[in-house]
This record gives sequence, structure tokens and C-alpha cells, in this order.
Amino acid sequence: MSTAQSKSNAQANIQLQLAQHSVTVSPCLASTLQQKLRYEISALRVGKNGSSRSKQSGYFNPGVNLCPSELKLSFQNGDKAFFVLRVYDQQTLLTEVTRDYPVTQ
Repeated sequence: MSTAQSKSNAQANIQLQLAQHSVTVSPCLASTLQQKLRYEISALRVGKNGSSRSKQSGYFNPGVNLCPSELKLSFQNGDKAFFVLRVYDQQTLLTEVTRDYPVTQ
């Protein structure tokens, strides 16, 4: 489950699509602000063969629900992944969302 901490009306969510040996991560964003906002999504995958980090960033046009990119990770049984999505207005952090896979109890 994702957790959002918002300092504005920007909304963010991390969507996961699971396949046999991969996870596709999509940052989904919405805002009523009338300016471009910047997002960064980072992923950490930890498994028995080591760990890997991935990071992606870009801009999205507010006012529309939007999933502007996809980040694909290889994933094996027993691996764990941790995702962080941050949305910025210039240098100001508006929203941060975290998600773990598989979900930790």
C-alpha cells in the first residue's frame, strides 16, 4: 500500500504491474496547480544475488491524471523492492509516496 504525505493538492500514486520475472512501476500524478511539476521515482530491489537501484525523473502537466513513465525491474521469487515517488514544485517537495513489494506486514 502506498502512503502519501502531501503539502499541497498534488496527488501521487505508485502503480505496479507484475509479470513472471519483472515488475513495471508507474508513477501516477494529478494536480490542480497550473504549472509544470517535477517528479522523481526511485526503486531499490534486494535479492539473494545482490541489490540494484533505479531512478527516473521528469515533468508532468498538471490538471490531468497522468502516468508519465514506466520503470521496469527484473524480479525473482524472494526479492523485495522499495519504491519512493516525490513530486516537486521547483525545489519544494509537495508529495512523497512510498510502496514496498511484496507488501510488508
